[in-house]
Amino acid sequence: MVREARRERRLLDGRSTDWIVIRNRLSGSRNNRHIADGLTELGKQMAFRWSEGFAERVVYREFFPLGLTALDDPDSGVRPAD
Repeated sequence: MVREARRERRLLDGRSTDWIVIRNRLSGSRNNRHIADGLTELGKQMAFRWSEGFAERVVYREFFPLGLTALDDPDSGVRPAD
């Protein structure tokens, strides 16, 4: 599905998509290194970059129901459309 969407985007205007995958809800688990290695390999195959996400779960609990992310300013007056 992702490959098809990216192909269609390229056909539309000749530009490629800068796809960045963000890991969320990080923990200190033993599998953390395996996940990072897997994302690195998958990123090479699917042409995306990845980054560590936000470990603070309060962000998800309070902002996401409002349609906001941790990078949005909740006091900006900008609210998602209903």
